[in-house]
Formats: sequence, C-alpha cells, structure tokens
Amino acid sequence: MENDSQHPLSRDTAGCLGRLVLVALIFIGIAVGGGVLIVKTRLFTRVLPAACNPGRMWLSPDGKFVAYQWVERKDLPLPPEMPTVETKVYLRWCALAYPTKQQSLLMIDAGKKYRTVAAESLVNVVFSPDSKRMAVVTPERLMIVEVASDRRWDLDTPDQVITSLVWTGDDQVAYAAHSNPRGFAGDKTDRTLYLRKAQDLKGVGAITLYSATYDGGSFWGIERWSPRGRYVIFRNQRHGADLRLFDASTKTITAFGAQNSYTVGVSWKPDESAAVCVSQVIGGAGPCEALLLDPATGKTEDLTEHFAKAFGNDALDLPPLWTPDGRYVIVNTLKRGGCLVSPKPWKLVPVVELLLKKMGRANEQAGYIFPLLAKGWVRCWFSGTDYAVSYGGATSVTLGPADAPGAGWRMTPDGDAAVTVDRSGQILVRDFAVPTPKE
Repeated sequence: MENDSQHPLSRDTAGCLGRLVLVALIFIGIAVGGGVLIVKTRLFTRVLPAACNPGRMWLSPDGKFVAYQWVERKDLPLPPEMPTVETKVYLRWCALAYPTKQQSLLMIDAGKKYRTVAAESLVNVVFSPDSKRMAVVTPERLMIVEVASDRRWDLDTPDQVITSLVWTGDDQVAYAAHSNPRGFAGDKTDRTLYLRKAQDLKGVGAITLYSATYDGGSFWGIERWSPRGRYVIFRNQRHGADLRLFDASTKTITAFGAQNSYTVGVSWKPDESAAVCVSQVIGGAGPCEALLLDPATGKTEDLTEHFAKAFGNDALDLPPLWTPDGRYVIVNTLKRGGCLVSPKPWKLVPVVELLLKKMGRANEQAGYIFPLLAKGWVRCWFSGTDYAVSYGGATSVTLGPADAPGAGWRMTPDGDAAVTVDRSGQILVRDFAVPTPKE
C-alpha cells in the first residue's frame, strides 16, 4: 500500500507548504531582525544583509558642510527577482572638519506608492546662500534644517508636491507646489509659485506669485529657477508647449521657443543675466533647438546651428548652472562626452576629448563632466575614476575612485579639499595642493 509520504501530490503539497513557511519566516525575520536577516531551516541557513548605498551628495556653498542620501533596502532571497520588501531613505550631513560626527534623519519610509520611483530621486537638498540651512524636499514634505545643530521644522504644504525650490535670501525660499491632481494617472495639476519665509510654518505669510494648470505630472525639476530666484522657466505642458519665462519681481510672463517641443535642459548663468535653453521638437529627427535667453528683456539668440554643427543629433545633457565664474555652459553628449560651451562669442572646448588625448587614451569612451565649486575646474568621470580637470584639459588631478558619474567627489571652493562618501557611509576628505589650472 502506498503511504502519503510516497505520493507525488503529497510531496508537492509538502514542498509548497515548506516554501510558504520559509517566506513567513523571512517576513518575520525582516520585521524583528534589523539590518541582517537570518533564516534557518533544517536544510540551510541564509543571511540577507540590508543593501545600503550612498545616493546623491551636496556640498554647501562655503564648502564647510556636506549632505548626502543614504538608502537602505531589504530584499527577499528569492532569485532571480530578489524583490525589495523595505526601503528607507535617510538624509545625512556633517561638517567637513568633523566627518565622523554625522547627523541623520529618516526622510522616506517607502511603501507601495514609491515602488515605481527610484529611491535615490526621492530626496532633494538645496543649501541656503550662507550655508547655515538646508531646504529638504520629499514628495510629502518640505523641511528646513539648521546644519550646525539638530534643529529642523516642516513648512506646512498640505496636499501639495514640491517640484522645485530656490533660496532667494538666507531666510526666504521660492518654490513651485502642485496640488489637486486629476485626469489620467493624475497628470494634470494646479501649479502655484510661492515666496515664503523659512520660519513661516503655516504658510500664512506666503506670497502667491503665479498659479495656473499644468499638464504633465508633478516631479522634481520641471521648473528651472534662476540662482537668486528672480526668474523661473517652465512649460504649461510637459510636452507640446512653448517655454515661459516668469519674472517674480514684476509677475510678468514671456513666451519663447518652439511650441511643439519639450525641455532637454536649461542652464542658468550664476548672476542670472542669461540662460541657455535646449529643447527638442516633438517628432523631429533633427538637432535640438538651442536658445540664449536674456531674461531682463525676454529676447533670445538662436544657437541651434552652432549646436547642430558641434553635436549633431546626439542626446544632450545640461547641468542647471554654468561654471561658477559664468564663463561656460557644460554640455554632455554620449559621443563626445563632456564639453564646455561659451555661447557668446561661440566657443566649444571638448574637455574630455582633450584630456584623453593628453593621457594617451584617445580611443576610450569619453566621459561626462560636472561643475565644481572651485573656479577653473570641472569634474570628469570615466573608467570608474573622478578627475578634476582644467577648462582646457591641460591640467588634471586624480580625485579618486567613483562608482558612477552622478555620485563621486566634490571640491571645496578654494580647491584645497575634495570630499566623497563611501558605501559604508564614511565621509572621505582629501587635502590637495591644487596647481593653478591651465587652459
């Protein structure tokens, strides 16, 4: 007679029950086990550490404080998917003089509503001009943090999503808030631009600068504020509308650029006297439209032909600010890597191509460049290493290993130190005797 233990169906049932018990043990372990999960059965012991990594990093304008994201994930040991069951995003910061004395705030305890959003994009930090405060923005809150203490407070933004922010002074912010999501997938919102004191907890003293409907979804960066907050560039639709320049001092709007287009990048000159705006015409196979905007007059100069000759149809990326001395716009492309552009008079400097040629590595894929606070230098990433490179590519200093182009090293305004954060959460500071940059 065949017994239950020998029946194939019984064995399958037992296996399923065993897997269910294992999954239950895993969830229990996650709930009570902290950063390391240990699952034990009669057959094996499995250890699942929390996956941690530093996200983006911000250096204060005076170069004395550094802030960064810290992301913790817990994954189920169920290959190949290894599904994530818990994600937490922290803001950490410290003074560069005391890198081991870090402060930490839990900003995001991600649930199902954030599963389709990269955790590294959920927290954004903007330092005040005097470097004493940070505005910390998440999809659910706007917090002001005093960097030299543990004092912080939320600015009440009920049922609003903050999509951009700038400090207009040491104690005042301007920002865009989206509310009343409606339409398909909540794409259509009411967008309002506010001016508000950093101590105005309830918003009773907030000044409404502008309000209109926006169609395109609310996410960080869809408005491009000038560095001091007088101007902001945006579209009324994410795709298919012209660009709008709003002057907060006069509350006037100027439309410019192609109507049937979307934004590739907007890069502001540090003194707010100009902006380079690059758009792509919807359905167009040609080069991007590139305009040099004078915000004081609302007039533009067409740079499209220059961009077409320099970059063709290549995909472009522009950081939001020119170099700190206001000389160049940074333009990154897949084919040519990082370049510096002087819009007027037009000048193109293929920084990474020149650097690779000087290093005898001209056949390598050219990397991107990023602005540094130290004037005369940009940061270049390729082959897993960050370099500080002079504008003309003639002088370079190895900063150190970097996992990805968006992370990596930052340099203080005086050029005497560089800082990064490693995967253990340790702040690394390197002192430099930086040579005078040569072009």
